[in-house]
Amino acid sequence: MYEVKHIDSAPVIAESKKKWKDSKSKDVWSAITLVKAGFLLRGYGSNFPEESTVPIANEMLGLGKLRFVDVVKQEAEAVKQ
Repeated sequence: MYEVKHIDSAPVIAESKKKWKDSKSKDVWSAITLVKAGFLLRGYGSNFPEESTVPIANEMLGLGKLRFVDVVKQEAEAVKQ
């Protein structure tokens, strides 16, 4: 059985950033924590359509954003035909 534990990520990230910056040998666990934050938390660029720092290819090509529900609906209708 799993136990869900909610934590405030801000202090953990701040501590990891400080350890990484201050460490002469670069603390590996701090780097892993920061990478996980980048993949899992909002505000660190992991939500590419909303938080990207570079243009999305769809924007450069003049295409609209794809929504998952629209793609599934389109494919479901194509299978019916």
